[in-house]
Amino acid sequence: MKIVSIKAYKYEELSEDAQDNFVAYMYDYPFDCENNEGEFEEEFFADWDYEDRADFCEINDYLFDKTGRLINDLVKESDNERKRHT
Repeated sequence: MKIVSIKAYKYEELSEDAQDNFVAYMYDYPFDCENNEGEFEEEFFADWDYEDRADFCEINDYLFDKTGRLINDLVKESDNERKRHT
């Protein structure tokens, strides 16, 4: 097994291009939100303002590589590997 290090960034630490990459990725995952009439509509991450996007990423503990790709699965996998070997 080989251990590698990856720099992890919070959403607000990403470059504008990297943030745009994540926004584009999130188009594939709309949120179902209830409107005032009780009907469900799709809402997109890209439609939120910057603060809402940053808050969402922070609340969900999202970490990114420098290009804006989520790396949370890699971090969780690494944590699980350590637990198995201790």
